[in-house]
Amino acid sequence: MDLGIKEKNVVVTGASQGMGASIAHRFLEEGANVLLISRGSDRLFTTESKYQAEFGKDRVKAVACDCTKKEALKELGES
Repeated sequence: MDLGIKEKNVVVTGASQGMGASIAHRFLEEGANVLLISRGSDRLFTTESKYQAEFGKDRVKAVACDCTKKEALKELGES
């Protein structure tokens, strides 16, 4: 399937495991650059390493952020 998102930037929250990680993987397969976000950092950075090995370090970045907190979202936007 071609979603027309090659080289587009995508943010996926809850991306450390399960559905979020699967969604991020699918975006990567479609050629998008993906920012992985999750509250927990251990699994998040394991997922980041796995996807960087498969798709390249330039296409995958992970940031630990609790998106339920306004201050954390503000910091994320400033980074």
